[in-house]
Amino acid sequence: KPRGGIERKILTSILWVGILPMALALLAGYLTARGGQSNSVQQALATDARRTAAGLALAAESLLRPVERLAYDPHLAESMRDGLLREDSPARAEWVAWLEAMARADATHHPVFAILAPDGTALLTSGPGFDTIHVPRNRWSRGLTKADYIDIDYVPQTNRLTALVAAPIADPVSGRLLGYIGEL
Repeated sequence: KPRGGIERKILTSILWVGILPMALALLAGYLTARGGQSNSVQQALATDARRTAAGLALAAESLLRPVERLAYDPHLAESMRDGLLREDSPARAEWVAWLEAMARADATHHPVFAILAPDGTALLTSGPGFDTIHVPRNRWSRGLTKADYIDIDYVPQTNRLTALVAAPIADPVSGRLLGYIGEL
């Protein structure tokens, strides 16, 4: 006759009262810890993403400042208004030298500066590069009210990304758009 008496009842009681609740507590603790770790990792990743985005925004803004500062040069606006940047103007060489000096001043990025007509055509440049930019004409026709990124492109020959940054040059008297100063 099999033993099914008191020993079995005691063993069943021990299982129901001791081991099964302990196993359920362990499972609940594991799931809670796993959920907490997941939330912690997500919060850390979100914080890192915010910090990276803030750093990128700061770097992007720092590239806009020099062009914006140059766009507010009253001498440049007067020269554009008075037609001193035309092909036949003797002052044209001075402006090319000025652009080249601005480019040499930034030895880190090796920029190319250009003075652009209101339609985006390069009037003067400090070096090669603006002839390869193909910015859609409607981008210029919408006009810029402040310094902004116009085009970002990958150049396979140099294996680098290039960004065209431009700022509007306005007549200080009338406020009319005279052109843009760009940096590549």
